[in-house]
Amino acid sequence: MTPVGRESLKSLLSQQLTRVDNLGGCRSDAIYSNTHSSSRGEDVGAFDALTADVERLLALSFDVLTTPERLAMLARCERFRRQLPAVEHPLINQISDPDDDGP
Repeated sequence: MTPVGRESLKSLLSQQLTRVDNLGGCRSDAIYSNTHSSSRGEDVGAFDALTADVERLLALSFDVLTTPERLAMLARCERFRRQLPAVEHPLINQISDPDDDGP
């Protein structure tokens, strides 16, 4: 595993936050809403982008970060972890809805 420079890491994390923000305003100060109509391609594309970015994060060593930067990254991880149920719950609810077989 090759170490990644601080600027590369900051750029990657900034890109990830931009993607998350573009997926419907998923920020800590946002109100979560299920009113955004999306296409199948948009749904799959968003999950593909998230998967690719998580895989990129897994390949990083984080050894170039200072302790305060590591704590900030951990806080962001926690925020993402807490936001995931807001993505999962509508999917679960739609599976359990007997009147909705999808398009």
